[in-house]
Amino acid sequence: MCEVLPSEGLVVRSQPSVSEGTALYTLPKGNYQFQFTNNHVTTRSGDSERYWAYITAPYAGWISLGATGGTFNLGGRECG
Repeated sequence: MCEVLPSEGLVVRSQPSVSEGTALYTLPKGNYQFQFTNNHVTTRSGDSERYWAYITAPYAGWISLGATGGTFNLGGRECG
């Protein structure tokens, strides 16, 4: 189980990008059973890097795990 930490929830996206039009679903803050894959990417914007993971559950798509200098989007002892 992983806990979605941001109060605004966690967006599942069609691509590892915060671009407009990539949002598929928003998971409200709370606990979820995620199914992670081995597909991970790091994207860069200026001096910041964002870490992404592709999941297949509870929905299929890309989630941002967090960014350099920011906070993590997932928590929990057994997360991942």
